[in-house]
Amino acid sequence: MKKILLTFFTILFSLGSSMTVAQEFMSIHVESFKNPPAEYWPHTRWWWPGSAQTKENITYELEQMSSHGIKGVEQISMNPVYEKGNIKYLSDEYFELLKHTVKEAKRLKMKVSFNFGGPGWVMGYPGIADEDKSRDMLPTFINVTGPRKFEQKLPLDLMKKTNSWEIKQKKLIGDEKLLAVIAGKVSNGIIDVNSLIDLSDKVENKSLNWKVPNGNWRIMSFWLVVHKNDYAVNHFSKTSMEKFISYLGVKYKAAVGDEFGKTVETLFSDSFELPYHSKGIKWSDGLFEKFEEEKGYDLIKYLPA
Repeated sequence: MKKILLTFFTILFSLGSSMTVAQEFMSIHVESFKNPPAEYWPHTRWWWPGSAQTKENITYELEQMSSHGIKGVEQISMNPVYEKGNIKYLSDEYFELLKHTVKEAKRLKMKVSFNFGGPGWVMGYPGIADEDKSRDMLPTFINVTGPRKFEQKLPLDLMKKTNSWEIKQKKLIGDEKLLAVIAGKVSNGIIDVNSLIDLSDKVENKSLNWKVPNGNWRIMSFWLVVHKNDYAVNHFSKTSMEKFISYLGVKYKAAVGDEFGKTVETLFSDSFELPYHSKGIKWSDGLFEKFEEEKGYDLIKYLPA
């Protein structure tokens, strides 16, 4: 009987302790729901067209957002939409505005994230060197019937634009780097994979000299095109990415680095936003070598895929 009573009171005591802990837990979380930290409140995208801001306006906008329950902003600079008041992206004046943004956000117990690149969604910045810019691999081709001797310049005509976001260009300029030339026999409209031949060593000054075997063949050239009129970084180049991150990172750290991980919540990238040619794919110098190192075979022969 004594054992039963002891067990009963032990259970009762445990239940009482558990209820006390639960009540304390609930009271803490009820209070947290009444006044949660800034990271649990709504955050919003904050567009700066042309970075046409003033310190006074930044303060006003942050105060308005905070008073309406918005406790964080994702700041992103866009291209100008109006001729007046624009401030050059990454200029000293621009970073003075960012400093003020962080100072005011800290005062209002808000969080700030900055788009890492721009203006716009792009990862890059105006003035980035051509050697670090985004690039495409573009195909051109010509159909031939053998047997015959093919001795002429490689074709430069590009495939027709099929999507609205693609660059409108009918022909290569002529200064593009030739990556490879592959020929394949065509049967019933299909290239026979077993017939693929790498003809790159038969090209001189962008002219091909080749004895075409019997049958219908497609000669395919693959070119490296640098987007010199854009400022997106070459994402496939470790060196270019490191230069980009170091250049921009140093500037942001100098301006607002004291608040990294505090008021400054993140540096983010909205999207790649890269220029594209029709039928082109993103490419970079050294990918052939890296592919063979990683996969154990040469990719060049299979470019027509």
